[in-house]
Amino acid sequence: YDFVSPEAPSRSLDGLLASAKCLGKQAYICVSRRPNEVEAFEAAVARAALAPEVVYRGTLEDAYKEGVGECLVYSFDFSASGGVGGGRGATEALPEVVPQAAEGGEVVITGSAAPQPAAC
Repeated sequence: YDFVSPEAPSRSLDGLLASAKCLGKQAYICVSRRPNEVEAFEAAVARAALAPEVVYRGTLEDAYKEGVGECLVYSFDFSASGGVGGGRGATEALPEVVPQAAEGGEVVITGSAAPQPAAC
């Protein structure tokens, strides 16, 4: 859970965007409106030189109960910049990702460096 600061790069977000770009022609990614999460996601999108479109904004009636007041769904179109057939082959392995239990029962994802779009 390292995507809460727009100022600092996030391996999780950079890896998510790189994987989506390398393995697909389109992607829909939902981001919750918690403190700094949308801003951190948009900073990662800018670092990756991507230009998604917000296709949905949803709100919940009881943000306190749900823990999230709003979510945004971003639509990515990678068909002109790689994606399936132009990206990483289906038989190539992605970096090892190992879930580990953390304090409070949360799951922390660790592993080797995230794939970079240039490696597609």
